[in-house]
Amino acid sequence: MKKVLRGALAAGSLFAAASTALAMPVINEVVGSTTGSDAEFIELYGVAGTSLNDLSLIVVESNNGLNLGKIDFRLDLIGQVIGTNNFFLAATSLAAAVYGVTPNVYLGSNAIENSSYTIALVQTASISGTTVSGSEVVLDALGIADTSASTFFFGAPVIGPDGSFLPAGGRRVSDGVDTDTAQDWVISDFNNGLANTPTPGTVSSVPEPGTIALLGVGLATLALSRRNRHRPSTPQ
Repeated sequence: MKKVLRGALAAGSLFAAASTALAMPVINEVVGSTTGSDAEFIELYGVAGTSLNDLSLIVVESNNGLNLGKIDFRLDLIGQVIGTNNFFLAATSLAAAVYGVTPNVYLGSNAIENSSYTIALVQTASISGTTVSGSEVVLDALGIADTSASTFFFGAPVIGPDGSFLPAGGRRVSDGVDTDTAQDWVISDFNNGLANTPTPGTVSSVPEPGTIALLGVGLATLALSRRNRHRPSTPQ
């Protein structure tokens, strides 16, 4: 979903924004309700190295009622980037243990609703207060529906219910493929099976300063040794 064109963008900048939106990250997989204690995670997919610094993930109450539109959870992605493998993962410690992964960011337990909700990736600066205002600049969103009367936000495609229950979550049929329709998604496995695939973003390894200094000393020593070895002998 490329809703970066919403809200604050003026008509004159629509073409530039449309071309930029193609490189924007998307929500790729989300799990919020599983057997026993919820093993929750949110996975993003995008161009490797893309900064997430000015973006936030929000979970919005979508069951009709007094709290409709309330932002129940918000995660500001300050200092984060899409990994070299095109993924980024936020997960609870339980999800990390269940799936044997190390997330890029840890979530607190019960971050995700256990009733109908809309999850969205939005520009942080466009969030105003603790309730959806309509001015949010949204890059991507997904609605997860239970059987109750619900209202979803940001024009999000909606999946669920799963029989008579809230779906465990959803994952894209193909990583990163986004046509803004429910057909992009399949319902996640409530039993934490192998179909759920939380993937942390990988990062390039950067040598520590001490390692760089030692490497420099080693190269200098090697160069000196080679120069001495090839120096012509002095006549006696």
